[in-house]
Formats: sequence, C-alpha cells, structure tokens
Amino acid sequence: MDKLPLAAMILYSIPESAVVCWFGLSLLGLRVGGRRLLLVAVAASLFSLAVRGLPVPYGVHTLAHLVFLVTALWVGLGVNFWHSLAACSLGFLGLGLLEMSLVPVTCSVSGLTLREIMASAWLRVAAGAPQVLLLAAAAWAVNRFDLRLTRARPRSGPRAGAAVAQRQALFLSLIALVSMQVLLVAGANFNAVVRTVFRIPASAPMTGAATLLVMVVAMVSVLVVARLLRLSEELAQHQADVENWRHVGELFRGMQAQRHDFLNHVQTLLGLLQLGRAQEAERYIQDVFADTTTLNTVSIPGQPSLMALLHAKMGSAAARGIAFDVRVLADPQRVQVPSHELNRILGNLLDNAFDAVEATERRTVSLSIEREQERVVFAVRNPGQLPATMPDRLCEAGFTSKGGSHLGMGLAIVCELVARNGGRFSLRQEQPDQVLARVDFPG
Repeated sequence: MDKLPLAAMILYSIPESAVVCWFGLSLLGLRVGGRRLLLVAVAASLFSLAVRGLPVPYGVHTLAHLVFLVTALWVGLGVNFWHSLAACSLGFLGLGLLEMSLVPVTCSVSGLTLREIMASAWLRVAAGAPQVLLLAAAAWAVNRFDLRLTRARPRSGPRAGAAVAQRQALFLSLIALVSMQVLLVAGANFNAVVRTVFRIPASAPMTGAATLLVMVVAMVSVLVVARLLRLSEELAQHQADVENWRHVGELFRGMQAQRHDFLNHVQTLLGLLQLGRAQEAERYIQDVFADTTTLNTVSIPGQPSLMALLHAKMGSAAARGIAFDVRVLADPQRVQVPSHELNRILGNLLDNAFDAVEATERRTVSLSIEREQERVVFAVRNPGQLPATMPDRLCEAGFTSKGGSHLGMGLAIVCELVARNGGRFSLRQEQPDQVLARVDFPG
C-alpha cells in the first residue's frame, strides 16, 4: 500500500474529510458545527494514515475511510445513521467524480505523468487541492442557493409519521446505494489505470468481490425503489383519508352551528306568535328553513365522497356567512379520476374561493358541473379580481396572493392532480368583477 508523510496527510486528508462531510450533509439539509466536523476529519485522516500502512490492496483505504466517517458522524456526532450513510456516500461520490475529471487535466497542464505525480507526496497533495476546493465551493453553493435534495416535512399523525420516516430512510439509503454503484464502477476503472501505471498485478479474488458487490448493490437498489413506490401509494391513500375526514368534520361543524341556534329560533317564533304577528313568523320560518336545508339540497347518486365533500363545504360556507350555490348538470361518474383526487381538486378550489370572498361584501361562490363536447367541466366562480402575476405563477408551489399563514400549495396541488389525470385547468378573469376556476376531464 502507498504511504504519505504525516505532514502531507494532515495538509490534504483533513481538509478532504471535512469537505466530503460538509458537502454531503449540505445536500441533505443538515448542519454540523465546524469544530465538531474538524475533529471528525482529524480522526478520519489519522485512521486513513494507519490503514495506508497496512499490506492491503490499493483502494481498500477509501472504503475504510468511508466506513469510518459514517461511524464517526453516527456515533460521534449523533447524526441519524441513514443521513450519515447518504451524506458520506454523496461526499465521496462528488470527490471521486472531481478526481477522475481533474487528474487527466492536471497531467495535461503540468506535463507530468500520473506515475510522476503519484511518486511525489507533495505533488499528489498539490494535484488533489483543486478538487477539494471545488467540492468546498459546491458545498457553499448548496447552502447559499438552497439546493438540498431533501426537505423537512410537516408533522403528521403516528401512522403517517412512521410511513414518512420509513420512506425517508429508504430514500437516503437509495442515495447511498446509487452513489456506491457509481463509485464502484468508476473506481474499478481508475484502479485499472493505476495498476497499469505502476504495474500492479490484478487480484482475481478482489476483482470477483468487487463485481459481486456491484451486483448486490444493484439488486438492493431495485428492492428499495419498489418499497418506496409502495410507501408512496400508502401515503397517498392516507392523505386522501385525512382529507375525507376533514370534510366530514366540516359537515358536522356546520350542522352543529345550525342546531346551536335552533332554540333561539323557536323562542323567536313563540314570541312573534304571542304578539300576533303571524305573517312575520311565517317569513321567519321560511328564512330559517332555507338556511337549515342547505345541507340537503345536493344529491349525486354513485358519488358518496363527492356528495360528502359538497355537503361539508355547504356547512362551512354557511358558518362563514357565504352563499354557496351548487348546480349538478352532468354525471361526475363519467370522469375517470380517483374520487379522493377529485375531492382534493374541488376542495382546494372551493377553499380558495371562500377565502377570496370572506372579507368582501359580495360573499357568493358557485360550483357548476356540466358537460361540454365530450368533457365534464367543473367551474368555480366567485367575485373578485386576479393579481396580475397570477396566470404566470398559477402552478408554482409556495406562491400565494393571500399572505398570512397561507402556504401557497392549493393551486400547485390542483395543477399536479389535473395533469396526472389528463385534465385541463385554467384560472382567469371571466368578467371584470368575477373569477372563474375551470377544470375539465374527458368524459
């Protein structure tokens, strides 16, 4: 095994280890203190120096270095194991690709051969400095421009939280596996070059072990991807269930709000009758009856989930003092869209419309379901005016014109679900004082 002087190892290996961890952790959105990271880098460089002094095949020190860094981040710094594995794998992948790209350039520019560079410890340190600097610049850019691969997820219930945690662990392990595959294949080619330059005989057992390792990693990657897909389906179903229960909750809250006032209505009617004002009592009954029957005006046979959604929105609108009109002129069953996804689309559009009119004088929202040219059209109308930038940023996640605590995800979700199911979505100013949100699907 090749050896480097202690000073050269300290000048090169310590910065290399620190930057590898920094780059990988930055891609995963994790922060570790500079001093703690430096301690890990020092320990890793000393460990690598010790391994280089052992009679082991070329390249084994890199694998040992990777294992040590993962263990140091996990055990020493308390970073989650999957984060540690993925971060170190990504860091080594970035460093390895830079090394294999820059070494030929260094040889060409300097006029030195790889043998000459490898023969001098200080030339090896000098040749390796650019790749470490570039990797450090990449880590800075990831933090500066927020180029993370993973994002923090909102809190959820125990069932969804466990599924999200499992999916995140699988995603991180997939990152590590893919990085290892690239490193193994690229490293095998690089080692072949090194053996040729230094006339090191190939080791049949080592070559067979490397090939077997690549195959195992590839098969495990396929299994991880399959499990990720299953988990994604389970989470989608869970989100649909949560959405449906939310709509049911809105329905019950609307009914409770109306029943809460029932005694007051009865007392008012009794007073009017005792005063002999029968006509006023009749008008009062008609107004109350119109309000309390709002929840029972829509019937969509064969679409219980959609009917539940609309009843829930009617209750919510009544509680917020919004006049919500629904016209069903076409059969929604003709639309080949999963019921939970159709509910998410209409639920988001109606919520946006309710929010838009709640602080205005004209508090009216309408939903019509019609059929036009072999397509079923869902149209939501409300008074108001669209911001000038809305059409261009319609499907942009995080964009909102509401301000406050709104996350700007509603229309982005609508765009994604409509496109996934072969539909069309538009939001436009239908009249100077009226906004139209239109979704249509083949049917």
